[in-house]
Amino acid sequence: MEIDFPREDLSVSKKRRKIHSVNDETTDVKQVSIKNEQKSEYVGVWNQRITPNFLAEGMLGLGVVMKIREAEILLECSDGVIVKVPVQNFGNLMLETLRNSSVTLEDVFRVGQMLAFKV
Repeated sequence: MEIDFPREDLSVSKKRRKIHSVNDETTDVKQVSIKNEQKSEYVGVWNQRITPNFLAEGMLGLGVVMKIREAEILLECSDGVIVKVPVQNFGNLMLETLRNSSVTLEDVFRVGQMLAFKV
């Protein structure tokens, strides 16, 4: 015979409460409803997932080196956005170094390394 455990009554809605306390340990702890919580200056700033549409020219970003190819590096940013960085965009000094020496992209960059980039 199977035992049927009691279920929670879902018709009753529970209100979440946030506990606020003052630095003084002797004061009583107050419970304040979340609806009464003060709005932050940054509420709702990032309420959507990042997509390639958000990447505008001149925007700075941070990505993790996912794959190193002969002519480009693939960076993975937040929410799985993949950014291709061609070798031509590395700058003149880096291009000259890669052309004139036996240094390869694998020698300079490592998989898992974090890099800042500009769109």
